[in-house]
Amino acid sequence: MDKGNVSVSFTHAEALVLCDLLFRIEENKHKVKLQDFEDGERNALIRLAGYFDPLLVEPFMENYDELVKEAKDELIEKYGKWES
Repeated sequence: MDKGNVSVSFTHAEALVLCDLLFRIEENKHKVKLQDFEDGERNALIRLAGYFDPLLVEPFMENYDELVKEAKDELIEKYGKWES
């Protein structure tokens, strides 16, 4: 198996929603806490969050929460809702 890098592409909405989710996990503002993950999982999540930092300006905007909600709504419209 090749152990090289893996490239992943996200839409802007996906990146914004993932960035927000990872931030809330990291800041313990979510039901799932960063401490709930094993060390390797935590490292992967923190690195993933770090990839979004230089790409997104929304986290620094006053209407950040509104923009995240719009991105979530866009993903629900595109992919549908999950059954609970």
